[in-house]
Amino acid sequence: MQAARQSGVPFELIKAVIEAESGYEVYAVSPRGAQGLMQLMPAVMHDVGVSHPFNATENIVGGSLYLRSLLDRFSWNLPVTLAAWNFGPNRVLTEPWPAETTAFVRTTTARYHALKERCGTR
Repeated sequence: MQAARQSGVPFELIKAVIEAESGYEVYAVSPRGAQGLMQLMPAVMHDVGVSHPFNATENIVGGSLYLRSLLDRFSWNLPVTLAAWNFGPNRVLTEPWPAETTAFVRTTTARYHALKERCGTR
């Protein structure tokens, strides 16, 4: 909830990204080097001030701030924002999305809407 308040990103969206990215595994590391619950890349961690990627609070707050920056950059267009999160913000509007990104957008969006429904926030 702290990260949602700080970033202005809906709690349910933060939770959906965490679920999709790491399955709630604090020490997750991807083959590409993304780390922690929100699977932050080193350059993103630097940009949002995350120095301890396996500290859950720090990772979620930093990831939420980055997610907010993407939401703002892409005018709160959720599919494009999630694709930018997964595929990269500089490529998302100029290159075809790979199947992995399309699947990430689909599953994360569905999870976000399900969480909103369950929490009664529409």
